[in-house]
Amino acid sequence: MHVVGITGGIGSGKSSFCHAFVRLGITVIDTDQLAHQLTQASSAAMPAIVAEFGKSAIQADGALNRTWMRQHIFSNPSGKQTLEKILHPLIYKMAAELIKNEPPEQAYCILAVPLLFETQLFLRLIDYSIAIDCEEHLQIERVKSRSHLSETEIRQIMATQMSREQRNQYADEVLRNDGTLQDIDAKVSQTHDFLLQKFKLIKQ
Repeated sequence: MHVVGITGGIGSGKSSFCHAFVRLGITVIDTDQLAHQLTQASSAAMPAIVAEFGKSAIQADGALNRTWMRQHIFSNPSGKQTLEKILHPLIYKMAAELIKNEPPEQAYCILAVPLLFETQLFLRLIDYSIAIDCEEHLQIERVKSRSHLSETEIRQIMATQMSREQRNQYADEVLRNDGTLQDIDAKVSQTHDFLLQKFKLIKQ
């Protein structure tokens, strides 16, 4: 099974591109969704999170208090590394198992990893990498439109991520996301055909 890693900064449009791949019948494994599963009440990551961060890190229902954690990480940068040390090995294990269980006749699958190059852990799983890129002001506008985060908070998150220039340099392919949904579908269709050829498979 070939694995294509998709990455990009916050608000770059990774999800829109992933949805376009899904429309072509390609499985997308989203590490953000896996992290969300791992931080629900009674999930595998919560005991270690509580042990490291205390009860302030959990909500009344036992799930991770994401607002508290985001604020804590902003004021205590080492907390981000601590959280990643807890979550990333568990996410990696889940992702590897999901990849293993993909049907052999499928051409390839997508592994969406926001911090693909920052952490490097998930690079072991992929054969090809795609960075989704757009102008910084578009990133901020998109995140503000879908969340309650302020521009200051968005910029704080962006500051913890690799720069666009670095990310694009590391990626095997860069797809720009400054157009319409139709543009995304066209770009993904072209990349899909390229990947089928690259992996020496015939388009069904």
